[in-house]
Amino acid sequence: MSIAPVGEPAGDAATFLGHPRGLAYLAFTEAWERFSFYGMQSLLVLYMVQSLFLPGQIDNVAGMAA
Repeated sequence: MSIAPVGEPAGDAATFLGHPRGLAYLAFTEAWERFSFYGMQSLLVLYMVQSLFLPGQIDNVAGMAA
């Protein structure tokens, strides 16, 4: 195994746009996590609007009496 000079990638290390290949997986994972979080947040809002905030139901929701 030879050592690559500073500033140059090793011969067997694959790169993605000049970055280590693992960085692409990390960025994809982070983006997917954010997409899932905001998707679930919007589903919660839709549930609250369609189920909890109805005239007969809103009296039974904890914290809404104030």
